[in-house]
Amino acid sequence: MLARHVYYFTMATTMWTVFFLIGLPSNYYQGWPFAAQFGFVLTLPTLVLGVLGAMRFRPLPRARALGLAAVMALHFTVPLFVYDWIYLGQHRGLGWSFLASHWYLSWFYLIPWIELPLIAWVVADRAARGDDLTPSSPPPPCTPGSVR
Repeated sequence: MLARHVYYFTMATTMWTVFFLIGLPSNYYQGWPFAAQFGFVLTLPTLVLGVLGAMRFRPLPRARALGLAAVMALHFTVPLFVYDWIYLGQHRGLGWSFLASHWYLSWFYLIPWIELPLIAWVVADRAARGDDLTPSSPPPPCTPGSVR
């Protein structure tokens, strides 16, 4: 159990560090136009988290998938918020106003709590019905004289 928490904490910290380093030259994405902020800073990480969640929830029954969704949401929100507050609020002296000036970061303090349980619910529901969410095998090739 502890190993799972360490794993998700390490993954979230690594993702934040990469996100932070990419954003340093642009004043933590402040210099990016809105379209780039929306596309890279909001959409891409949300999609990555959704895919990661779907892969992790697939083999689990609904109750375990929802529990794991809560664990993942915790690890992908609280540490990231603390890191942003330390860097922006304390180090850069923005205090709590960083939540408004860096509005796109606030997305990550809320979205995992919505996205991950919804994905867990859908994936577990589909798995319970026998739909394993993997692509079906391709149809057999056509041979001369065969009819489809």
